[in-house]
Amino acid sequence: FPDRSLIDMTRRKPSNSDEFAMIHGVGAAKLRDFATPFLTVIGEFVL
Repeated sequence: FPDRSLIDMTRRKPSNSDEFAMIHGVGAAKLRDFATPFLTVIGEFVL
């Protein structure tokens, strides 16, 4: 992921696939391949 996408994740703090899909640079392939592991890690830090 480019920095812009990672920064967008820190600002939006997505908690589900629909929210993750709204992240800059996330298309169908990244959504399919990375949503679950990224959402797990984000969820661990956003409590």
